[in-house]
Amino acid sequence: MEEKKSNRSLFLYTALIFIAAIAVIALSFFSQINAEKSREALLVEEKSANSIMEKTAQLSEENRILLETTNSLNKKIEELTNENTQMAERVLSLDKQMNNAKIMYDVFNNIQIGDIKQAAKDFESLDPMFFTEEQEIFYNYLQKRIRKLY
Repeated sequence: MEEKKSNRSLFLYTALIFIAAIAVIALSFFSQINAEKSREALLVEEKSANSIMEKTAQLSEENRILLETTNSLNKKIEELTNENTQMAERVLSLDKQMNNAKIMYDVFNNIQIGDIKQAAKDFESLDPMFFTEEQEIFYNYLQKRIRKLY
């Protein structure tokens, strides 16, 4: 009977070890599954972090390029604004020179037809500030003629 008890004890001991081994294997299996899920989650987070860093770097580069473009365009706008102002001043000056030329023509014609009063009146409306060199010469000529005839 002792042999039966000994066999039974040995059987129970073996069964417990077998059950413990199965439990350890099951525990390892579930731990491995959990570890793989955690690793996958970490990889996804790492990829996401890398993607965010890449996008941040890309956006920073695009921002730098946009800032350079903006600065370049602002300089170009300033240059064009200055050029526009200069051209507007030039147009105003040419317009006044053309107006002076028209008045001088009228003064000369009035002198030729003998209307000295109208010639003198028109002569006073000339703007010497915008004369060209040729207009200044002609102005002096007309001035002498009007003084001589008036």
